[in-house]
Amino acid sequence: MIKYFSIIILVFNLTSLNSFAQHEADTWYFGVTAGITFNTIPPTAITSPLATSEGCASLSDANGNLRFFSDGVTVWDRTHTIMPNGTGLNSSGTCTQAALFVPYPGQDSIYYLFTPPDQFSSTSFCYSLIDLTLNNGFGDVTNKNTPLFFPSTEKVAAVRHSNGIDIWVIGHSYNNADFYAYLITSSGLNPVPVISTAGLVHQGNSANKIGPLKASPCGDKLALTVFDSAYVELFDFDNSSGIVSNALHLGNFSYGNPWGIYGLEFSPDGSRLYVSQEDNPAMIV
Repeated sequence: MIKYFSIIILVFNLTSLNSFAQHEADTWYFGVTAGITFNTIPPTAITSPLATSEGCASLSDANGNLRFFSDGVTVWDRTHTIMPNGTGLNSSGTCTQAALFVPYPGQDSIYYLFTPPDQFSSTSFCYSLIDLTLNNGFGDVTNKNTPLFFPSTEKVAAVRHSNGIDIWVIGHSYNNADFYAYLITSSGLNPVPVISTAGLVHQGNSANKIGPLKASPCGDKLALTVFDSAYVELFDFDNSSGIVSNALHLGNFSYGNPWGIYGLEFSPDGSRLYVSQEDNPAMIV
């Protein structure tokens, strides 16, 4: 199925902090064997074995050297080889945010991989660990598919704690309005989440599990889309406590279109929120 998109630009006066660019995102793998590297000027098209219709993730080191990538089902190392124990993760190629890599604070060689389930799955929001000290430095997947909460939408986001070291990982449950925020410190992941109830209940058609959760660059805002009901919400996020609050419903954007609201992203300075709608090609929004 071909998807068409119209872009809706929502503008807000958000306070943001400037940050220096990092090279951990210099290599992107996405879609059906597609990719791009920003290690060259201009950027160069590259390929990989990854083939997915939705969410995926890739991570490089601080110098821009590829470390690994995943579609939420399989993890490949920097040589494009599947890692030991790197198959059978609980997400799928049709999950909005199938994979999210998060560094283990204070550990340069260990990373968390978070994998929300897709809309039809009966599995939990899970995490696995990737240990680059194993397999001759190419990495191995451990603690695979450790469950955190159920039922889950297809959403996941990460925000740096106010202390500048620890990291919050946030998901959203289904059939309620609950956010689950898990704190990762040098001691590991705290399995007891901070649960915040904010915004509308995500319920109804399972297609309402679809849509991303994104954080603003300075980490003080969260935004999400709910696909089938075709709406967008904006929230405050306290990166000291992990509490989500002050829901702002930004309206429904169906415009009579049978397709819904899908992707969104904050601008680099946090002043704008860009939202995409799957669109009938004959319709102009």
